[in-house]
Amino acid sequence: MRQRRFFIILLGGIAVLFGIFALRLSTIFVYGPEEKSAPVKSDAMNALNFWSDQRSYPSAVMPDAGYYKAFEYSKYHLNKSEKGLKAVDTWESIGPRNRGGRTNAIAVDPQNTDVIYAGAASGGLWRLTFTGQDQYSWEYIDTGFPVLGVNAIGIDPRNSDVIYIGTGEVYGYQSSIGGLYIRTTRGSYGIGLLKTTDRGATWEKSIDWSYNQQRGILAIEINPLNPDVIFAGTSEGTYKSIDTGETWTKVHSTFMAVDIAINPVDTNIVYVSCGNLGSPGSGIYKSVNSGETWTKLGGGLPSDWSGKTLLAIYKSSPNIIYADVADDFHTVGIYRSENHGAAWTQVIMGPFVDYATYQGWFSHYVRINPLDYSKLLIAGVDFYYSNDGGVTVTEKSGMHVDHHAYADHPTDPNTVYFANDGGVYRTTDGGASFQMLNDGYVTAQFYNGFSSSATNPDFAIGGLQDNGTYFYKGTPQWEYSGLGGDGCYTAINPSNDLIVFGSAQYLRIRRSTNRGQDWAI
Repeated sequence: MRQRRFFIILLGGIAVLFGIFALRLSTIFVYGPEEKSAPVKSDAMNALNFWSDQRSYPSAVMPDAGYYKAFEYSKYHLNKSEKGLKAVDTWESIGPRNRGGRTNAIAVDPQNTDVIYAGAASGGLWRLTFTGQDQYSWEYIDTGFPVLGVNAIGIDPRNSDVIYIGTGEVYGYQSSIGGLYIRTTRGSYGIGLLKTTDRGATWEKSIDWSYNQQRGILAIEINPLNPDVIFAGTSEGTYKSIDTGETWTKVHSTFMAVDIAINPVDTNIVYVSCGNLGSPGSGIYKSVNSGETWTKLGGGLPSDWSGKTLLAIYKSSPNIIYADVADDFHTVGIYRSENHGAAWTQVIMGPFVDYATYQGWFSHYVRINPLDYSKLLIAGVDFYYSNDGGVTVTEKSGMHVDHHAYADHPTDPNTVYFANDGGVYRTTDGGASFQMLNDGYVTAQFYNGFSSSATNPDFAIGGLQDNGTYFYKGTPQWEYSGLGGDGCYTAINPSNDLIVFGSAQYLRIRRSTNRGQDWAI
């Protein structure tokens, strides 16, 4: 009887286990058609995600503070370990000295106009000094901080030893949207706003975002009548300092404050342009009490936009202000107000002159001639000018594409400095001709896939962001390969370095059997 009872219990247990197993099998193997997942394929994005996942584990993304903590750790521990090492060869730059890289900010020293400052997207801060009419030299300025992307520069007009720089190339507000937006989220790490009082010899943190690196400083504007007052446009909103950057207060909370303009006669009037890549609250906001309160402007402006909008105020008569408006991938138009922003007229329509095509989030601006507000320089992917306030617009060649910033000479209205994806340029005749100023400005951005010869230490090839593919042949003056656009991955045959490969966007892959003298598909 006891054995029979045990046998019944055993059979019942087996039945229960079988039922659980069957249910599990149905969960694993029975799918509706919509539930089947496609096999994961190997591609460039998965390769990059694999690299990132190893470093962010167990989190999905790298922590905001990770970059700066790694800098502090390596600075301390590497210096400590190097004390016991013998002297070794030092690193030296091999260039390219003749090809500038993407530059996002530029400023003229107000007290010495032979000195220009440029902020590179991933090459840091540089100073140009003219030593003759067309003679100049570049000098890299080391801040002592892990700063690669300089997105804004402000110089105190009463004392040009005092300089402010905004770090971090940010286009989307802490965005992680897939596709194209991945590359527009952030170009490089930022740690806030830095300040020097000795012309760049030493630096200190003014806005300290060392541990919030998704943030960026997008614009710096100094009150021309009271330089103690500074406005900073940031990814987090608009900040104001009344004590030369010692302390800051957020005075406007709308994200992505991409540009700021101060009325040079009545500096209580301040304009800030907000929005990019669909961030909330896009618009132009005006304050008449130096940032205490703000009003969103309308009167003919679009109600919102998905790209960014840049401002230009006519200093000779600051009731006149221009707004260069764009959606993320095309030009909306240029608008002009002649009554301090109360009413606006569209003077250039985007569908007819789409100067910011595909790059309304990235590269465009309008510049007003300081003596004639009808003379405009209009920059986007390409460069244009208008001598009648936008009624007619003419394209002008002579500079690299993708324009980010400009700086006026303080006393010569015909001299303007330009920052674009090809480095730094200037005009001394109001835009009739241009001079490239890149000799010694070592800021070119190399993509992954740089290649060195296995048999010749003086031969290498690399692809540059928006500057094509270049050869290194033993001197810092690199040779252009003939492959244009965005230079990408390269390769050199390890047993025969006459055979090289280059590539560019849109899957353009080329092969050469004579070190780039000729290319074939």
